Amino acid sequence: MLKTHPHAATRLSCARMPAGPPGAYTAPDRPGTEGKQVPLLKTLSHPDYNFALNDYDLALVFLKTCAASVAPAARPVQLATRDDLAAYGSGSTWLFSGWGSTSSGADNVGIGGASATVLQYGLGKYVSPGACQARYAPEPINGSTMICAQGLAAVNGAVPNQDTCLGDSGGPLTFNVGSPADPLAGDPSNDRLVGITSFGPAGCGQEASPGVYTSIPYWHDWITAQVDTVKKPCGPSPTLAFVQESSSASWYAKPSRSAKLKAGQGLPECQALCNKYAAGSKGCAALGMSVNVGKKSNTTYCDVYYKWVPQRLCAAAADAKKFKCGRPSLGSWRSRWVYT
Repeated sequence: MLKTHPHAATRLSCARMPAGPPGAYTAPDRPGTEGKQVPLLKTLSHPDYNFALNDYDLALVFLKTCAASVAPAARPVQLATRDDLAAYGSGSTWLFSGWGSTSSGADNVGIGGASATVLQYGLGKYVSPGACQARYAPEPINGSTMICAQGLAAVNGAVPNQDTCLGDSGGPLTFNVGSPADPLAGDPSNDRLVGITSFGPAGCGQEASPGVYTSIPYWHDWITAQVDTVKKPCGPSPTLAFVQESSSASWYAKPSRSAKLKAGQGLPECQALCNKYAAGSKGCAALGMSVNVGKKSNTTYCDVYYKWVPQRLCAAAADAKKFKCGRPSLGSWRSRWVYT
């Protein structure tokens, strides 16, 4: 699943029926809709990704070209918000898709299963964090950063349920706010990306075995902040603006560069430094100003963050000994490209 600006999630009329033979597709592959290789501008993995727990399982991929130029059928999908999830979560039908295995495979986790030759899809329903945790215990399910969905009954009966499988990781999980009961009948402009395929139990397409997805509503603001810092590959020339996140707290992260400001210098000079890096290959996602209190005089620093907007600000008392949290802060900002 590509997370980019524009967001390159596409809604294609291909079918997935797990464990089914090639003839089980409900719609044939359409000529002219084959995939296209697109050069990448950069990738950004979540800095707190935890392999052991499969948590913070999120990466953003930025393209060098517009989604519209990739293929006529390619359309960006909107990110689901917390309000969207509250309104359309438990009562709607969700759609997942991918090119993963279409059978459980000899080892019952998908390895050795049949590979898809065209994009497949399946339908499912939301599963509460409690019910999902009961299935995966003792492995922890983070009810905030993760979201679970159980596939509907399979059409061909080869396995009990429709499901994602090995090779589908990173693919989209969506619902349609205009047609909650039938996402296939809804206008694609009403699709909302609610999850990214992350992991599942041993065996694909089994009953009472929900798949686990990275929760987009939880990460909505973080994703939006990161996307704002990267120029669109198309459209008018933008200018770099700065959104203040705090007037009194520093970013909870190690700065990419910390520059000492001269006497009389302040925010304009710090923003100018960020602009300089943003125009080059390093980039500038965020900045902050902090004061190092000295015996004879105080020194003001401009702290610049190249690649991403830090996940949070310094807050708890325990943060004081980490990064620049112990210094008095003059404010923290994130950068945002503005198009006119």
